[in-house]
Amino acid sequence: MMKLLKSFVKYPEYDIIKSILEENGIEVQLKQTGNIGVAFFGDSTNCDIYVPEEYYQKSLEIIEQYKEGGFNNG
Repeated sequence: MMKLLKSFVKYPEYDIIKSILEENGIEVQLKQTGNIGVAFFGDSTNCDIYVPEEYYQKSLEIIEQYKEGGFNNG
């Protein structure tokens, strides 16, 4: 069963997190929940990241590590 991990308004941030999780062997599914507005700089679409329930905690830890700027993949 997939569990909602995080919602993003900015697609590039979603793409970075998705790539990092997949590099760590975690399956990621995207659900776009629709446009929440259009600004001068482009479309704002809400993107939800879902991961398998058994990888939820590990995914949170990976995101936290990314936010702190410290990755040690080996």
